[in-house]
Amino acid sequence: MVDGKNFKETVEEEKLKWKEMSFKKKLIYFKDYYMWWTILIVVGLVCFFTWLFGHVIFAKKPVVKGMCINLYMEYEDANRIRDEYPEFAGYDPKKYSSEFAIDEFIDFSLSHEKYSQYDEMMAIYAQVVGGNIYYFLVEDTTLYGMTDSGLIVSPDELLSKEFLDELASKDALIYTKDFVPEELWSEYSEVYAIDLGKLGFDADKENDNYYLLFSVAMPHDDNAENIIRFYDQFYN
Repeated sequence: MVDGKNFKETVEEEKLKWKEMSFKKKLIYFKDYYMWWTILIVVGLVCFFTWLFGHVIFAKKPVVKGMCINLYMEYEDANRIRDEYPEFAGYDPKKYSSEFAIDEFIDFSLSHEKYSQYDEMMAIYAQVVGGNIYYFLVEDTTLYGMTDSGLIVSPDELLSKEFLDELASKDALIYTKDFVPEELWSEYSEVYAIDLGKLGFDADKENDNYYLLFSVAMPHDDNAENIIRFYDQFYN
């Protein structure tokens, strides 16, 4: 209610006032009383419908979710991973997506008492537990730093023996007993990581080694093998 008038009476008064104005006065009146409300409403509607179509009506289901740690990857390569993987793996790119996060850097030379490393690792733990990271793309220091994290699952629990033999023939397997401390052997079957550098992957020109680690959130499906094959052919 405005000045003791109900909504209907206010609307009728505005209509009458609007009818009696000249075109110039209508523009001035609109600018003074309605323009900013109209802009706010339009912007709000645009944001709402953008969210609705992007995240509800036409939302894509992620088939794999990866994270790059301590590698300076080009945005072009990261976008290729996001855009090209679904079709490579046989998914409809209109319905499915591939998520890949970059720009994550953790100094694993710090002690566990250092809050910077602790906070960053806790954030990664939360994402893995929430099912938001299926695999990690890392370099040497991260490969060592993740050994006692409890976040990694052995590739040989996800891959067929035939495919593991194929990777072994390319010297692309990092074996548990050759890498992780003896007290952690019981947590892994045989293979610890995949050496993507031996498969020709070279996204970060400042590093020679690129390792793929599967997280405990990785589903037991064909995507484990597809991810490796995808990086194998990335620069072919």
